[in-house]
Amino acid sequence: MKPYLLDIHGNPVLPSLSGLDNIEENSISDLKIHNNSLLTTCEVQSICNYLASPNGTQVSNIKIYNQNGQVITNIESDNNAIDFSNLYPGLYLLEFTINCKLELKRITIR
Repeated sequence: MKPYLLDIHGNPVLPSLSGLDNIEENSISDLKIHNNSLLTTCEVQSICNYLASPNGTQVSNIKIYNQNGQVITNIESDNNAIDFSNLYPGLYLLEFTINCKLELKRITIR
C-alpha cells in the first residue's frame, strides 16, 4: 500500500470525516487538517490513531483540561492509549508532548 498525503483545509461547512472510514492509518504519510471550523471531533478511527501516533511517533505526558482550565486527567504513558469513556459530553483541551514538542488540541465528547 502506497502512503499518501491527506490535506483537508478550507471547508467551513465540513462537520465530519466519516466518508474516510476505509483509510488505513499506516497508509497516511502526512496529514494536514486546518481551517475547518465545524470539524471539532475525531470520528474516523484510523485518522484518530494517526493523530495519536503520527508516523509511529510516541505521544507522552498527556493532560486533559475541562472548560474551566482544570486538569481532569494526567496520563504518563507511552502506549498512546487514551480512555475518554469517563468524560461527560462537552469541550476539552488535550495537551500532550510529541518528540519534546508541546501540542494542544481541542476535542469534543458527544
